[in-house]
Amino acid sequence: MAVPIDTSEPLLFNADLAKLVGAVMKADPHGEHDWIEWKRRLDLSTKNAQEHIAKHVLGFANRTVQAAALHMGGYGYILIGVEPGSVTGVETIDPATLTNAILRYVGPDGPRYNSEYVPFDGHHVLVVVVRSPKHGDPIHTLRHQLAQHRPGRVLVRRIGETEEASPSEHAALVERAKANANTITVTARVLHETIDCLPADLPQQLDAAIDAERALLMHPNRSTRPVPNQAPPSSWLAGPPRASFGPALGPRYEEDGRTEGEYADEVETYLERLRPVLQQRAGNRQWRRPSGMLHLALDK
Repeated sequence: MAVPIDTSEPLLFNADLAKLVGAVMKADPHGEHDWIEWKRRLDLSTKNAQEHIAKHVLGFANRTVQAAALHMGGYGYILIGVEPGSVTGVETIDPATLTNAILRYVGPDGPRYNSEYVPFDGHHVLVVVVRSPKHGDPIHTLRHQLAQHRPGRVLVRRIGETEEASPSEHAALVERAKANANTITVTARVLHETIDCLPADLPQQLDAAIDAERALLMHPNRSTRPVPNQAPPSSWLAGPPRASFGPALGPRYEEDGRTEGEYADEVETYLERLRPVLQQRAGNRQWRRPSGMLHLALDK
């Protein structure tokens, strides 16, 4: 692993960023990737340092969503004051001064990022965290001359470097800007987590349905008993009315060799299995009613 740290989730809090600084200390000197850039020493008050940070902020922001999502949840990290095997820290300056200097190159409506001074081993390391790119994000262009890069140029992050976009990289960013540009991302919240969707007298209704089924199955002359056209009283549990086969089709059951006791035992076994089925059916039917639906709120 080029940087010995778990990259499956973003690091956003100061304590986590300190772990990242420690991981860079143990990293492969050539282990800079498309999600991380480090520099051992820079004077943050100088134009050179401010251009360095702005360049990489633009580069991290101009990655495709798919490529960025492979590490750190899409976030990008710029560390100043540390490199593999060495931490020197930086002389801190007013964050507003640094932010205003970077805005000259990225623009006030440019990439989303924040910077933190992270204490580590008696030093302060600057960590700039660039937010993950999203579908629909615009292409972030350079707003002011930066070294040999003229305003309007598109800088992209590659493995270990940030340079001007190639035609194919520019086309990929155009597709990113077009993707889902007319949609709104929302988050659903459940307003009512506990819903009493089953009637309070459900046990009594189940008992009535079971009793009706038992009476039907234990008819004195069950081999020739008629099949009723109407369902038992709790029909909302038992389902649609049973169809009558009519006299032309003959009796529903044929005679068999079971004793009355054996038959009664089989009926009770069947009824024990029937009860949870009816209870599940009751729940399914209630969930289709307005009183059994989840009430949601959508947040932008």
